[in-house]
Amino acid sequence: MFLFSISRRDSGRRINLPDVREFAAGDWVVSVVTDGWLSSAVGGGSGPVAVRECAPLEGGCDRLLLAEARFEARGARGPASVGSAGAAPVVELRKTLISGRQVYYHLGADGSLACATHVRLL
Repeated sequence: MFLFSISRRDSGRRINLPDVREFAAGDWVVSVVTDGWLSSAVGGGSGPVAVRECAPLEGGCDRLLLAEARFEARGARGPASVGSAGAAPVVELRKTLISGRQVYYHLGADGSLACATHVRLL
């Protein structure tokens, strides 16, 4: 299970799950919260941030990816800079049809985004 959030303030610290990470991206905060079993987070710093949920098989994500959320700042100041050519941040949400998992998401009026594999995390 995971929560992936891009907002103006940290949101992951309020959730009681084993792995909580937060990354600054200009005026925004990318929060990644995972259960540490099926889901894991990679990246951060100046590179892209991704959270993946994979089947508990040998080879994990290489063999069967269930869901993924990915954020890459690309030098942008946050979602408000979408009109700037080549500088807009990129968010990708992916769910394989074979997974049977739902991926819920919410777009805020301020440009924030939250997505999770369980609606109670939103």
